[in-house]
Amino acid sequence: ALVSLGLNLLMGYTGQIAAGHAGFLAIGAYVTAIVTANFEWLPCPVTLLLAGTISGLMGFLLGIPILRLKGFYIAMATLAFGVVVSEIILQWSSLTGGDDGFSVPTARIGSFVFDSDFKLFYLIIPVTIIMTLLAKNLVKGYIGRAFIALRESEVAAQTIGVDLAKYKTIAFAISAFYTGVAGGLFAFLITYLSPDAFTIELSIDFIAMIVIGGMGSILGSIIGAVILTGISH
Repeated sequence: ALVSLGLNLLMGYTGQIAAGHAGFLAIGAYVTAIVTANFEWLPCPVTLLLAGTISGLMGFLLGIPILRLKGFYIAMATLAFGVVVSEIILQWSSLTGGDDGFSVPTARIGSFVFDSDFKLFYLIIPVTIIMTLLAKNLVKGYIGRAFIALRESEVAAQTIGVDLAKYKTIAFAISAFYTGVAGGLFAFLITYLSPDAFTIELSIDFIAMIVIGGMGSILGSIIGAVILTGISH
């Protein structure tokens, strides 16, 4: 749900096409796994925040060169990004485990250990609620209005003072941040990571979620994720 929420902020509200969000999910997942493995004492919410921040930074950096592209070319560039991330994970085996994969330590906050799927929902649900509320506030504020203006007409948005480059990169960064946090939760849930978990097909599934739930709808992002996840299972 968090991935579709972040992707909807980028595609549904800002009108920017993105087809490589599996790459951001992978970044968030591996950052979470590696940090948790090396700093087990670190509370998992801090690890998730770090995963989101690093993914968000990558989204910001990706957004800068993509500003020059339009439509289909943005889709191809973001798709290529997802493929490159998977290849880096595969080749950087000393850090990521490569083809052998990476075992994810159990999430914890102090002495409380999230050592079952049921307990993990005590982490997943509050994080999802908080980030959904943040997204709702975002789209109601100035940034959200700037996103919508971009979606409706870049020319018109520019004439009313919206900085196109600034808000496009902000949209990419926020979307990647949400996906990075989702990647961290995903890592804790599946407990084992490998490059083949983050495929092009997964990126397409994320797009399908927001199409099913409704482009430009916070609630629709969650509904679409629930429906598609239910169908796939």
